[in-house]
Amino acid sequence: RSGIIKKGQKILFLPSGKETRVRSIENWPGPGVKTAGRGDCAGLTFEDPLFLERGEIGVDGRRAPFVSDIVPANIFWMGERPLSPGISYRFRLAAQETGCRLVSVENVIDATTFEKLSASGDSIVKNNMGDVTLKLDRPLVFDEFSRIEVMGRFVLADEGRVCGGGIILKDARERLRYSGIKDRVLSTEKRGVTRAAREKRNRHPGFAVWFTGLSGSGKSTIARELEKKLFGLGVQV
Repeated sequence: RSGIIKKGQKILFLPSGKETRVRSIENWPGPGVKTAGRGDCAGLTFEDPLFLERGEIGVDGRRAPFVSDIVPANIFWMGERPLSPGISYRFRLAAQETGCRLVSVENVIDATTFEKLSASGDSIVKNNMGDVTLKLDRPLVFDEFSRIEVMGRFVLADEGRVCGGGIILKDARERLRYSGIKDRVLSTEKRGVTRAAREKRNRHPGFAVWFTGLSGSGKSTIARELEKKLFGLGVQV
């Protein structure tokens, strides 16, 4: 937002959660520098080899942004057909993009008179505004518009056309924390069949083989060949 990146600083990338430190800072033209501030054109070299997807956001971790598939926002709608549940839209924020759907409408406001049309509703028609909750197809990184503008504003596209724009509400943190809609949480369930029973029937223990590497390095090809080889040996795979 307004801080300075320093050589040796720890960087957290979201939503992947990968961490590293800044080995050097390069600028153009001229030699490398020890710091870079807002608006500077600079390249970063990291201490660790990382593969980062497009849209990853680097933060220093002191006050991390949201990583969630739930977005509470205020939106202005310009589409010919109303913004409604059950329709898939494209959500675009900074360099990130994913599909989304409307979960609920908390307020509907006439954009001309700013008169509140209803406390809640099922949809928002053309040229009206509203407070809404969106459900994304995958978690993205965002922040409150009042804190970091570029990470708090987005557009919605319907059938390939931009039909709405919005900002993340300033009380997003509290709404995500206390509303019935929460961040995605992983949990485990007790198994109905014991490990010992599985091993007795399969006649071998269970294990996982995890292939890692850069995109296009052949992980999937090797995995499929291994799967066929093990299957041919009678292994449950």
